[in-house]
Amino acid sequence: MQISHPLLMTAPASKPVTTDEAKRQCEIASDDDTYNDQLDAIINAATEQFESDTELCLISRAYYVQVDSWPLVIDLPKRPLQAVSAVKYYDTAGTLQTLSSSVYSVNLPARRIELAVDQVWPTTQDRWDAIKVEYTAGHANAAACPASAKHAILLLVGYYFGQNRGDNDRANDMVAYRRIVQQFLRSSYP
Repeated sequence: MQISHPLLMTAPASKPVTTDEAKRQCEIASDDDTYNDQLDAIINAATEQFESDTELCLISRAYYVQVDSWPLVIDLPKRPLQAVSAVKYYDTAGTLQTLSSSVYSVNLPARRIELAVDQVWPTTQDRWDAIKVEYTAGHANAAACPASAKHAILLLVGYYFGQNRGDNDRANDMVAYRRIVQQFLRSSYP
């Protein structure tokens, strides 16, 4: 079984960190708009970095993955898993079908799709994209994001902005960030 890298269907509607929060992190006056565009770009880069490092989606978005054949379970990348909206497959005639949700169950905490009791996977056409799973991952909004994740992003924002606290210890500025990332990599984290 080969599962594709998750492909984005719908981008997040907001960011986990605001420009005002980034200004406070970088010690910029709230009424100083000089760096707004730069800070917005840095927020995007820091969010991408954190999400890449942790495989976490902070703000809700839709993805899909493709699978070449039915496995025992389909493990979905990206977390937290909110819902599976559709499981589609190409039947032996090459027609795209939507699988009834009664055939499978979704285990949200484990981020997987499992075959339901007394069910069988349908026969698919032999192709690399025989099965397509559409799903939503992430938190509903910035308020629902873990505070430590937002803090990690703000640490990166300060680092990327070139904030120097006067100690010239840039090599160790990322230690706190790495510790937060390790927290999210633990198997006990959702």
